[in-house]
Amino acid sequence: MPARVTDTAIAEAFRGYPARNFYALICFGQRQGIRVAAFSLLRRIATVMALAGSLAAHAQGQSVLRIGLQDDPDSFDPARAYSFVGRIMLTSLCNKLVDTAPDLSFVPQLALSWTTAPDGKAVTFKLRPGVKFSDGTDMDAAAVAFNIDRGLHLPGSRRSSEISAVDTVDVLDPLTVRFNLKAPFAPLIAQLSDRAGLIASPKALQNPAGFDAAPACSGPFKLRERVSQDRVVLVRDPTYWDHEHFHFDRVEFRIMSDPTIRLSNLRAGTLDFAERILASDVGMLKADTRLRVIVGPSLRYTGITFNIANGTGASPEFGKSAQLREALDLSFERAAINQVVFDGNSVPGNQPVVFTSPYYAPNRPVMPPDIAKSKTLIQASGIAHPTLDLMVQNSADQVQVGQMLQSMAKDAGIQINLQAIEFQTQLARQASGSFQASLIGWGGRVDPDGNISPLLGCKSSTNDGRYCGGAEADLLAGQAETDPARRRELYHRAISTILDDRPIIYLYHPPLIMGMTARLNGFVYHPDGLIRLRDVAYAP
Repeated sequence: MPARVTDTAIAEAFRGYPARNFYALICFGQRQGIRVAAFSLLRRIATVMALAGSLAAHAQGQSVLRIGLQDDPDSFDPARAYSFVGRIMLTSLCNKLVDTAPDLSFVPQLALSWTTAPDGKAVTFKLRPGVKFSDGTDMDAAAVAFNIDRGLHLPGSRRSSEISAVDTVDVLDPLTVRFNLKAPFAPLIAQLSDRAGLIASPKALQNPAGFDAAPACSGPFKLRERVSQDRVVLVRDPTYWDHEHFHFDRVEFRIMSDPTIRLSNLRAGTLDFAERILASDVGMLKADTRLRVIVGPSLRYTGITFNIANGTGASPEFGKSAQLREALDLSFERAAINQVVFDGNSVPGNQPVVFTSPYYAPNRPVMPPDIAKSKTLIQASGIAHPTLDLMVQNSADQVQVGQMLQSMAKDAGIQINLQAIEFQTQLARQASGSFQASLIGWGGRVDPDGNISPLLGCKSSTNDGRYCGGAEADLLAGQAETDPARRRELYHRAISTILDDRPIIYLYHPPLIMGMTARLNGFVYHPDGLIRLRDVAYAP
């Protein structure tokens, strides 16, 4: 008689195998009517994954941190990266010239200080001495100049429009670099606190195999392994200039697109940290004393981006008619989305900045739905039955938002055809113009211009809808203006114009919900949603 297979034996045999694969296998078995005995074994394997996680943690020691991410990062290349999850990953791989504090003030990172010339047309940075990239080369003024020049001129760079005000970069000495600007540019420091300010090794950037194959920056960790759509493994860089504040020898980012599976793995102990938890699961996490949950305010927004003039993929109806886009907007009840999908944790919004921002246009508040006016606008458009194809990310909350939008629009006589697709495919289709409209979020920036110009500026490389409208003059003036009162006035006017044209229908500002084991200490929440691991460690 064969020996009984114990739970411990199953756990040991499958240690390290992604738990999400077992859940997927169970779902497949249910759909295919797999025989009961085999299905029971699969269930048993899934239920003991917590034990496998415990065995793995015991074997690896407390120097391993496992983080569940919603998406696979698009690229490690600072000039090409675009996704929010890519920003999370780059936070552990690469340092920036400037970082932001939890209160959104700017703090030194690779640049110890910066000074702006009286005419606002030059900014000089003093760099941190003794910093090495993970490939052993020097992080110096020449490396900074190389990165900025590459960001400006690399074909397909997504940074070019963000730092387009930079004319030239002068290397004054090994630790001093000066940015010469075409005109005063108020958002410069804010842009350099994001991907435009990430400094990578010029040697690695010129690797014929590509930077993604062997990224090298001056961050606390370096790449050990990447398996597409499954995991990214980083290891601590002992030569990092601030290495004594980083306590994990190994960080495993595990790609789990389903938030339910991320939560299951967190509760089972096979994850130590999970980002973008569903709002409906917050109560469950708060009730579990083994876990900790953070529900934080964010700079992000989610909205519908329309293809206005990118190739031939635009909707012949909504791509050409601001009147129809207004009719669609008037059918939406943002407060209902907040309650149903986010359990009241999001902030209903209709602008690229949240209502607490000084740049929020107070004369254009969120309005309740007006189905009667929506129908009147549709009738005036001359299109009896308008139809829109809407891409949504294939995740639980985004699909649910899409379904609610579809139902609301139907009340006004607008048919929305939902296209639920994988996130990287959504980004690629946006960039190529192969879409009519896309339900998508923006990670949010400290400076208001970073929430508007990259997506709606006429010359922006990340303006996937190719909108170019009447707000352009005010946006350009706002970039050059340093007087806060005058700058607020310019952005209020630009936002009002954008709300008339509706190239993006802004819907809500989602909360940033993170879950983690209660054994983790030292994590500090930032409204940008990036996971900073400085001083994070397991409790003794």
